[in-house]
Amino acid sequence: MEQNLTAVIISGVFSVIAALGSVWLKHQLEQFRSEASPLTETSRERSTSGPRAFSLIRSALVLIVAFAAGAIYCYYKTPPREIVVVPAFYLFTVVAFLGLVLAHRRHPNGIWSYELDCFAFWAAFLSGFSVIFGQVWSDAFLATAMFWLFFAVVGGLIVLLTRPKHRSRAQ
Repeated sequence: MEQNLTAVIISGVFSVIAALGSVWLKHQLEQFRSEASPLTETSRERSTSGPRAFSLIRSALVLIVAFAAGAIYCYYKTPPREIVVVPAFYLFTVVAFLGLVLAHRRHPNGIWSYELDCFAFWAAFLSGFSVIFGQVWSDAFLATAMFWLFFAVVGGLIVLLTRPKHRSRAQ
């Protein structure tokens, strides 16, 4: 049982690291963009404090919601209740996909923070599932990896193709 708990903890640590990496990367990209633009010091401070707080809240929300969804999905995925839970899971997946794409598509450099949020989302989902299940189940791991690859490729292309071409439109 200790080995299973260790695997669950490692999965959770990866999801937290990915979420924090997303916030750090977004902050670094915004700081680089604000240094390149000829703004006054006060307008530069105003433009970076709001997005940084929003990025932190968004990443924390991604982790909490995905972890809770994974735990709920595992807890209720039993044959009598599976009729309701599986369609709810697919609906949740579609809503999460659209939410992540819409959150990142307006930023000129949003592709990297999107990819990190995708990784954090699915790592947290697997962590929540594994905590309730008691171990990292190989089928759940493979299914989560497939969903993550779909999110990463299709969502990444959408974010990349719909991002603004000029920095002035992103504001």
